[in-house]
Amino acid sequence: MGNNFCGNCGAALKQGVKFCGKCGHAVPGVPVTGPNPAAPAGKSMSYRLMIPASYKKNLISIKGCTLIFSDSQILIAFFNQKLMNQHINEVRNEARDEGFFKRAAAVMSAGFSYSERYRTMLPDAILAESPDNFSILNNSVELVKFKHSRTSYNSDETTHTYPPELTIKCPGGKYNFSLNLSSDSGNLVRVLHELFPERYKGPKR
Repeated sequence: MGNNFCGNCGAALKQGVKFCGKCGHAVPGVPVTGPNPAAPAGKSMSYRLMIPASYKKNLISIKGCTLIFSDSQILIAFFNQKLMNQHINEVRNEARDEGFFKRAAAVMSAGFSYSERYRTMLPDAILAESPDNFSILNNSVELVKFKHSRTSYNSDETTHTYPPELTIKCPGGKYNFSLNLSSDSGNLVRVLHELFPERYKGPKR
């Protein structure tokens, strides 16, 4: 579909809009205004929460991403190997005057700090980073379901652990994510309760 209709949900689009007013999907081909769409130097954006995740489009297509929750939208920024390599090089250069072990530790932890760069980026800059990145407007969300990590026990005495899961339903479809929560999920539950008080379905803590 062209820019007259949303490529995600099919809704009609007004001329020049950057995001679909129905499902919040970014409109491809619409340039981001401004020479450098980033937050002021040293200042973080007021994002509620950022979580590494895997977007499960179907049983075959599973892509690593970062979920970024704000008061107005959920940004989905996909993992990009080229950007990751650039980030690792930047981390290595910043630690070049450190000792060998500190440099190695900095590079090894680069994967954890990769998503942190989004804290100083405006939403438009995050969406412009990759054509696959998209957003879901909070007011378009119909239902949010969250499940804690769980373990199943099989008859052959083996076990299987399932990661925490998040499902977001809106007019554009249903979006399923496996979450990489490094600590307890209490903060996520709190944010979901606050952003979607009548549309959240899941544990209270």
